[in-house]
Amino acid sequence: MEKYTYDQNGNAYRLRGSKHSCPSCGHSRTFQLYVNVITGEPINDQVGKCDRHHNCGYDNKPRDYFRDNPAELPTPKDGRRRYYSKESPKPLITIPEEYVVKSIIRKAEKGLSGFTDVLLQMFAPSDVKKVIDKYFLGRTHLGAVIFWQIDSKGRIREGKAMKYNVYTGGRDKASWSVGESFWVFSDLQARKVLPRPGTSTKCLFGEHLLQDANNETDIMIVESEKNAIFGALAFPDYTWLAVGSRDEFGKLWKIKDILTKCRSVVVVPDSDALAEWKKQAEKLQLPNAKVSNLCAGHAGGWDLADMIRDIYMQHPQQFNPTQRRETTSVPPTPPPPTAKVEATKPTIIYRLAPLIPEQPLNIIDCLSEAEFNVILSPSAVAEWQAAHPTAPF
Repeated sequence: MEKYTYDQNGNAYRLRGSKHSCPSCGHSRTFQLYVNVITGEPINDQVGKCDRHHNCGYDNKPRDYFRDNPAELPTPKDGRRRYYSKESPKPLITIPEEYVVKSIIRKAEKGLSGFTDVLLQMFAPSDVKKVIDKYFLGRTHLGAVIFWQIDSKGRIREGKAMKYNVYTGGRDKASWSVGESFWVFSDLQARKVLPRPGTSTKCLFGEHLLQDANNETDIMIVESEKNAIFGALAFPDYTWLAVGSRDEFGKLWKIKDILTKCRSVVVVPDSDALAEWKKQAEKLQLPNAKVSNLCAGHAGGWDLADMIRDIYMQHPQQFNPTQRRETTSVPPTPPPPTAKVEATKPTIIYRLAPLIPEQPLNIIDCLSEAEFNVILSPSAVAEWQAAHPTAPF
C-alpha cells in the first residue's frame, strides 16, 4: 500500500520517480522527490527523502516546505486555503560543555594520544599545542583523540573519538568493534547523560572558527578531521574545516550563508571523490568557491595528508637523533692527526615516517625551526611539483 503525505491544504503527495543525488549527504541515486498525486509534478528539487535513513536521514516533507514557503502552497480542492500555525521546533540536544573541558589535551607530549603522537613526529610541540587549543582536541582514557563538532554559535553538536596507530599514522579501524572508537553523543545516551529518543545534529569539524568569518577569511574544506589538522599545521594562514566523510558534502548547505561572506572557499576532495564533489560544488552555487584537484592523479583515497607526507619524504633530514643540535659559531675541534677516523652512516629521519620504536621519542626536537621551514619552502614544493605533474600543488 502506497504511503501519502499531505500539505496544509490537504493536497496529497507521494514519493515517486527516479532517484537523484541527495542535497544533504551528496550520495548519488538515493534521493526521491515528493510529487503531487494529481498533477505528478515535483514540488522542488529540495523536497524529498533520502534512502540512507541511518547515515543521512534527510526528509524534507511537503508540509515543512510549504510552512516556510506559504506563497507556493497550492489551492485546496474545495477552493479554500487553510492556514496552520507553525509547529514549535524540536529542541536541539547538545553535549554539555563540561565533557569537552574535561577531555581537552592540556599539553603536547608523547604518549597522550596516538594521533598527537603522529603530529609530534612531524611538527614542533608548540605548533601542535596551538592546533590542539584551536580545535579543542580531546582524548579518551584509552588514548583516542576526540574531534569535537562545535557549530558557529558555540554549541557542541557531536564528538568523534578515533584511535590512531602511531607507527602508521592511520586509523585503527578495529578499534570501532571493541569500543575504543565511538560517537560521543551515543555514548552519553547509553550512560543516560543525554535523553532518548534523540539523535545528534552534526556540523562541520572546525565550524566554530566561522563565528567571525568575513570578507578576509579564506576557507579550506577537506573530507576528514585528520586532513583538517594536517592542513592547519602546514598552512596556518587558512581556516580548515572537515565535513567528516565523503558522503557528507551536504553539510555545506547548512553554512552556505557564512561561506558566502568569506573571501575564498577552496574544497580539497580526496582523489576518489574529486568528480563527485565537483558536481556537488556546482549545485552549491558559491561564487567564491572552487574545487582543487590537488589530490588528483593518484589511485585509492589519496588525500591531503598523503600529499604532505610525500613532500616531506622527498626532503629527508640527516642528523644525530640522540643529541640536540646546538647552534654555535665555534668550529668543531679537528681530530689529532694520528687518530683513526671511522666513517659513520648518517641517520635519516623523515618528518612523516613511522616512528621506529627503538629511537627516542623526542628526535624531532633535534631539528631547528629553520630546518623545518626548508621542507615546505617554495623550492622544495617546486621540486615535488615537477616530480608529480598529475598532482599540481
